[in-house]
Amino acid sequence: MDNSYYLKPWFKGSSLENSRNFAGRPLSPRIVEWLKWAGTLPAIGAALLIAMNLSVSGYGYLVLPFSGFCWIVVAWSVRDASLLLLNVMFLAIDAIGIYRWMLI
Repeated sequence: MDNSYYLKPWFKGSSLENSRNFAGRPLSPRIVEWLKWAGTLPAIGAALLIAMNLSVSGYGYLVLPFSGFCWIVVAWSVRDASLLLLNVMFLAIDAIGIYRWMLI
């Protein structure tokens, strides 16, 4: 089944080989791979910290925006709309967590 009808032109032909940065220049697959791990490992640590519900658990919410930003760059560069939307929403939820845990 050809899904190209459902995809916007910006997301057609997405792959790591033709990934682009925000300026439209090719983004190195090595950088994309590094950003994936830089987004994954801190998110795992922050999620564990929040799940433990300790007195310092709120600091996990300060780590999550870094992870989200890394994944937003990856999603933009490989033209993955669902990953982009997911991480934009995670950033919004992180902002709520920071407000509730750190500012109230």
